[in-house]
Amino acid sequence: MKQEMGREIKWIFLIIVSVLFFFSEVLFLQKGFLSGDHRLQHYPWFSLYSEGIKHLTLPWWARFNQCGFPLLAEGQVGAFYPLNFIFAFFLPTAWGYNFSALFHYILAGFFFFLYARKIGMHPTAAFWGTLVFLFGSAQGGFFYNITSQRVLTWFPLSLFFIEHLLEKANLRVALSLGIVFALEAFAGYQQYAVYAGGFALLYFLIGWLHKGPVSRAGEKGKALFYFFIAVLFSFLVALPQWGPFLELSRFSSRRELEESFAYIGSMNPAGPLTLFFPSWQGILGTELYVGVLGIFFVIFTLFNSKNRFLWAHGSLFLIALLLAWGGFSPLYVGLVKLTHFHAFRIPVKFLFFASFSLAVLSGFGLHMLL
Repeated sequence: MKQEMGREIKWIFLIIVSVLFFFSEVLFLQKGFLSGDHRLQHYPWFSLYSEGIKHLTLPWWARFNQCGFPLLAEGQVGAFYPLNFIFAFFLPTAWGYNFSALFHYILAGFFFFLYARKIGMHPTAAFWGTLVFLFGSAQGGFFYNITSQRVLTWFPLSLFFIEHLLEKANLRVALSLGIVFALEAFAGYQQYAVYAGGFALLYFLIGWLHKGPVSRAGEKGKALFYFFIAVLFSFLVALPQWGPFLELSRFSSRRELEESFAYIGSMNPAGPLTLFFPSWQGILGTELYVGVLGIFFVIFTLFNSKNRFLWAHGSLFLIALLLAWGGFSPLYVGLVKLTHFHAFRIPVKFLFFASFSLAVLSGFGLHMLL
C-alpha cells in the first residue's frame, strides 16, 4: 500500500512541477493574467473583493459602478467561494490573483489524475492524460477568464464521485458530490456551472444505463436516488449565491432577448480542423487541440477499446461538439427553440467538455499500449 501511495505522490509531484515550470513567469510575478476580461472586469472585481475580505466584509454593493451594482448577486466575483477567501485575505491583491490561477491549474490537474486513476488508467497513462488536459485547449488555451477556470477545475472531481456513486451508492458520496456541485456554483460563472452540472448528469446517466441487467434494478434505483440527493443538497448549500443571482436575473436585459442572441459565438463549422492545424485558430476563431501524440492515442483508443468509458467520453465529445456549433447545429438550435431560453450565448464554450473527453480518451490510448 505504501509503495502504491509513493508512486501516486510521484506523479502528483510531477504535475505540480510541470505547471510551475511552464508558468514560472506568473509564479515570480513577472507576468499576470491581465488581458481582455481579466483587465476590464475580473482583476478590478478581485481587488474590490480582496479589500473587503481583509476588513471582513463581502462585496454586497459596488458603489463605483455607475449608480451602484449588487456585485455579490452578479456572481462572477465568487464572493462565497472558499478558495477566494484564502487568496484574498492572506495575500496582496496581485499575488492573490496570480497564485489563485496557478493553484487552480494544479488543482484541476490533481483532480483529473484522481479521476483517471479511479476509472482504471495506468499511472503513466493517467499522468499523460493530465498533461493533455492541462496544456491542450481544455486548460492551457481555452479558458478566457479566471471565473471559467475556477468553475471547471471541479468538473473532473464531480466525475470521480459519480464513479463512486455508480460503484456503491451511499449518502457520504452523494453529499461529497453535492459539495462539488455547490463549489462550482460558488466559483463565479453560473453559466459554466450549469453546463458542468449538465455534462455531469449526462455522464451519470450513461454510466447508470450501463450498470447491468434488470436484476440489479434495486442498486440502480439507489444510485439514481442518491444522485438526486446530491443535486438537491448542492442547491441548498449554494442557495446564498443562487438566491441573489436568480433575483438579479429578473432585472436583466437578457430576459427579453431575441433568439439570435443565443447563437452569438457559435463555433465555425470548420473549427475541429484546429485539432490538426492549431495555427488556424486565429482564422477559425476556435481552439480545440490536444497535440499530435494526443490525437494518435485518441485514434488508438477508438479502434481498440469497447469499454463504457469509450462510449461515455465519445458520446460527451460528440454532444459537446454539436452544442459548440451553436446556430450551425440542429441539436443546439432545437434546444433553444424547445426551451425558448436565449440568455446564454457563446456556445463555443462547450468545447471545454469536448477537449476534456479527448484528454481522457488519449490517456486510455496510452493505457492500452502499456
